[in-house]
Amino acid sequence: MNMSLGNNMNIFSLLNLRSEWEYIARKLNTDIDSSTQGLECFVEHSYKNNRFKNGWEEAMEIAESILEYSK
Repeated sequence: MNMSLGNNMNIFSLLNLRSEWEYIARKLNTDIDSSTQGLECFVEHSYKNNRFKNGWEEAMEIAESILEYSK
């Protein structure tokens, strides 16, 4: 997935990314939601338990893109 949407991201792109993140996160060892605070927690702490699981890297890229947009 190309995460370089940058300033071209609109609300629909953001919502699609959040939905995709939630789908991937269901398979990971996390009960974090897709709120801004939840995504910040995921970025800071999910490495410990999830870094070797399928989808973790993509979930991390998506979370970082959403957080970057929300700044």
